[in-house]
Amino acid sequence: MTCLRTKLTGRWRNFVFTTFFCLFIAATTSAVWGGPVHVHILTSLGFGYGALISSLIFETAMPNASHRAEIMVSLVSAIVIGSLNAWIWLAKFVGDGLDGLMPVVLLGIIFTSMCYYYFHNREKQAHAERIIEESKRKQAEQEKALILSQLRQMQSQIEPHFLFNTLANISALMEQDSAKARMMLEKLTELLRTSLANSRQSHSSIANEIRLIEAYLAIQKVRLDHRLNFEINIAAELREISIPPMLIQPLVENAIKHGIEPQKQGGTITISVEKYTQDRLIITVQDDGLGLEASSQTKGSGVGLSNIKQRVHALYDSQAKMSIQQPEQGGFKVTIELPMTKEPSAL
Repeated sequence: MTCLRTKLTGRWRNFVFTTFFCLFIAATTSAVWGGPVHVHILTSLGFGYGALISSLIFETAMPNASHRAEIMVSLVSAIVIGSLNAWIWLAKFVGDGLDGLMPVVLLGIIFTSMCYYYFHNREKQAHAERIIEESKRKQAEQEKALILSQLRQMQSQIEPHFLFNTLANISALMEQDSAKARMMLEKLTELLRTSLANSRQSHSSIANEIRLIEAYLAIQKVRLDHRLNFEINIAAELREISIPPMLIQPLVENAIKHGIEPQKQGGTITISVEKYTQDRLIITVQDDGLGLEASSQTKGSGVGLSNIKQRVHALYDSQAKMSIQQPEQGGFKVTIELPMTKEPSAL
């Protein structure tokens, strides 16, 4: 369907350019030789449309023929059709004999050659542009595939590390506080179920991502107790919007590891999802922990904010952006702006 639309658009564009080019030639010949303007217009259009129509017929009848063959056949057809048309309109000015026909044929050859030289160069340029666009599209698809592969690899690295720590905490709580251990096990089961479902898909809903984050934060809340508080703000109408899987959770994990946990008194993580404009989405993860300068001195690099930024840009063809800030009140703030869609075919 897209190919047909592109072909029809190209033919319409050629028709428009041919018309304007013929009118320009008619204006030139009228200014040089004089005579009725409509004769110059009809003569010029005969050559131009003769070339265009013959090219269309040849392309339809022989779609696998070479472009050079199409040019030669269309050029000859245009000269014949255009010359006969010109002869009809110019016979009374140039005479009825062969001597009068030859200048018309010569004029047709010159005029048609000029037309084809112009349009052939345009076609070569358009073809080169199509090759470049196709190359860019394939490169973008390869980058997306690589990013998704890196995402799945990152998931496989995060989950075992978090799983082992959580199981160790559950084991320690079994004798001390069985209720907390049971709740932690339930949240771990929910987190693994949601994470496994998301890992099999190229995109996830905000509702699924929030469910994953709530389970993750509930487990961390048991571990950090009063040192961790969290708040999630999201409008109900945004819950079914699609985003890449595991987009928000690494930001939350980064906030805990490098903002809240190293701080003696702990802190609060605020996660918000809101509509920026009619078709733009804003996701914000903010904490009041150590902040940029202090966290940059801690060991490690979290989950790699720069990698998440590159992934967002690649998945959305640079239509998304991510910013990292330190608010005046301290802490750490990451904001991601995405195009809002329910069926992200690009993902």
